[in-house]
Parts: sequence; structure tokens; C-alpha cells
Amino acid sequence: MTTLVVAGLVWQRDLPPPPISNHAPALSKVDPTVAGVIRSLQTGRIPCIGFRVVGPHAASCRLGAMTRPVTVTSYPTHPAAVAALAALERSARGTFASKRQVTFLIAGSAWVITGVWSDTGAYETATQLIDPTVAQQASVVLKGCLELLPREAGSCSF
Repeated sequence: MTTLVVAGLVWQRDLPPPPISNHAPALSKVDPTVAGVIRSLQTGRIPCIGFRVVGPHAASCRLGAMTRPVTVTSYPTHPAAVAALAALERSARGTFASKRQVTFLIAGSAWVITGVWSDTGAYETATQLIDPTVAQQASVVLKGCLELLPREAGSCSF
């Protein structure tokens, strides 16, 4: 009997978290694409902390241990998402020029996550910080295209 209990606890500990969000009521206020991205992140053990709906097609939260929120936005079609990428890349150039802030985006077929990579203009050295590390993990979990802007603008053209 003891062996079964121990084996059951070990098996349960190795299971991923359930895909149902602890923000289920709030997720119902955003479109299914945004909700699906957030659920996929949670299944990949990257929680969405401080979840806030910022529009019918967008939500904001901190991913895992990130210090700042990201925005998850969905688009009605793939061409609309591609057009949004171009606009976000243009915007990032201005942000970098005025603030020396490197931003990132993670793009999927009909969604984009945006956030801050570095406040110092650093690309490589920022990977030692938690926000860039979580951004890279989120990109892997979601199988998205990660761009660091403005340097990598255009690399997610698909």
C-alpha cells in the first residue's frame, strides 16, 4: 500500500499542470486565441500573473518571474498579424531611438506577445536577466518566432 501511495505521488508530481487557467472567468472576456495562448503558457509552466484584460483581443500580465507585464494580442487573420508585426517593428525603432529600450515580440500565426527585453540598449548581456530568459522560454513553449527589436526587425516574416 505504501508503495502505491509513493508511486502515485511521484507520478502526480511529474504531470504538467492542468491546462485550465486559474483566470478562467477573466479569460472568457478575451477572444479564444488570447485565452489559448495564455493556457498554452500555463501548460508549459509559465504562469500569467496579474492578468488584466486590456481589450476584447488583448490581455496583459507578467509571465512567470518577469518584472514587467507583456501584452498578448490576437488578430482576426494571419495577414492582419503580419501587418501588425510591421507596425510593431516600426514603433520599436522609435522607442529604441528615444529610450534605448530593446523590445521583443513573439509571433504566432494570428497572435503577438510584446514586452521589454532591455532598458539599456543591450541585446546579448540582457540574457542574464530574468525577463529575457522567460521570453525565450515562452517562445519555445509557444513555438513562436522571437524578434529583438529594432535589430532583428523583419526576421519573423512568414
